[in-house]
Amino acid sequence: MQSGRANLLRQICKDMSMAHCVLLADAHLGLSDGMRNLLATMFDSVLMVGDEASLFEGARRLQNELAVVDLGLSRRGGMDMVRRLRDRDLGLAVAGFVALMLL
Repeated sequence: MQSGRANLLRQICKDMSMAHCVLLADAHLGLSDGMRNLLATMFDSVLMVGDEASLFEGARRLQNELAVVDLGLSRRGGMDMVRRLRDRDLGLAVAGFVALMLL
């Protein structure tokens, strides 16, 4: 699973000619640490946020090129959150993921 995520992110980075900053939005601390470590190998900086309001504020302030977003972060639905991010016309590419926890 990790290698599939890594390959997808590498392709996004290649397509974007290596963005400098990425915004990582995930409420799961343990999972976001692993994702942050992966993203840190591909970007100059990784800003982590843990809730939807911080995601929108970070996207507005940073004006970065990419947001990697846990689709489960939003109570209104992950795809709605992605649509609202894109509707703000910030020039932000959004890569969504779903965190699965296996017991």
